[in-house]
Amino acid sequence: MFLMDRLRSLKIAAYHPHMTSVPTLLRCRELRLNGVSMLVLCTACTMPNPAFMETGSSTGEYAETATSSPTTFADTSSGDDSTGVSSEVGSEGESMTEGPDPTTGDDSGSETADTTIGTTTGEPATDTDTSDTEGACEEVVWYRDFDLDGHAGNSEQLLLCAGEQPPADYYAEADDCDDANDIVSPSANEVCDGLDNNCNHLRDEFSDLNHACEMILGATCFNAEYEGHFYYFCQDLTFPDGFPPAAELKCTEFATAPNLSHLMAIESQAEHEFAVPYVTDLVQVETLIGLYDALGNNNLEQYQWTGGGQLVGYGADGQTPPWKANEPNNLNEQWVVLRADTGLWNDVTNDYPYAFACEAIPGE
Repeated sequence: MFLMDRLRSLKIAAYHPHMTSVPTLLRCRELRLNGVSMLVLCTACTMPNPAFMETGSSTGEYAETATSSPTTFADTSSGDDSTGVSSEVGSEGESMTEGPDPTTGDDSGSETADTTIGTTTGEPATDTDTSDTEGACEEVVWYRDFDLDGHAGNSEQLLLCAGEQPPADYYAEADDCDDANDIVSPSANEVCDGLDNNCNHLRDEFSDLNHACEMILGATCFNAEYEGHFYYFCQDLTFPDGFPPAAELKCTEFATAPNLSHLMAIESQAEHEFAVPYVTDLVQVETLIGLYDALGNNNLEQYQWTGGGQLVGYGADGQTPPWKANEPNNLNEQWVVLRADTGLWNDVTNDYPYAFACEAIPGE
């Protein structure tokens, strides 16, 4: 029997950048009997992998230190010194799983390692993709002018980026109150046609072309403007029968929106003096204004205007002017007119027809 014990070294693995350490060298002792290899005892040396750098390391130190663990391999070869190891059993009952297969590069059984090279902040990644906002612009609304009068309505809109020029018949403002009629727009002159030509919510009011209007909504009126308000001194006679009287209802028809036109409210001496010539020189009959005795007790404190509000200030003291001397003086006379001869205030009964004066305020 011949027993031989010899030492040999086998290099079985190469560096791999995804591993912190690899078994790079096997030192084995082989026992042979009569030339036949019976047992091979090997020790695996684990070395740090220089191809791996710990994430965030600024010194280049390795993530792990070298370790060494003995491993026993059963040699099933028939004595050929060049044969490799066909199976592996750890001396502690563990399999040799660290590192990739040296022949296939498969590291499916290896320990988990951070494969990031270089430095990182450790913060979660932020999505900086702005592709969904690329090309966005500040949009501007343009309105189409259908009747081509230089003013657009709001029936059709066009969105363009700021700075882009719209087609010729589009405008930045929709201010035409009737875009199907080219004689109606904010820049049009008011004429006597029953329409709101200039889009101020009033019909047939005073303009350079409309000082008087015959049969204006069923009445013949002299038109005027004072302090931004518009007035209609109408010759048509109507009975002030109850509240609201027929004349008040007629006044509301001069506006296209509610609460813009009522029987005239005279609230200052200047306004009174403005109105008198239209009554005395043009209408020439007693003209109803919007002042009435709400309770019928001939008490000036109970007098009100049809457009709202009590009689205060001018005329509330019963003095002349604006009142005719000794007026008001009759419990049965609940309405007030401007006299045709003097233009002073006089209370009257509701069983006689009068002309009437309306006052209108432009709407927005």
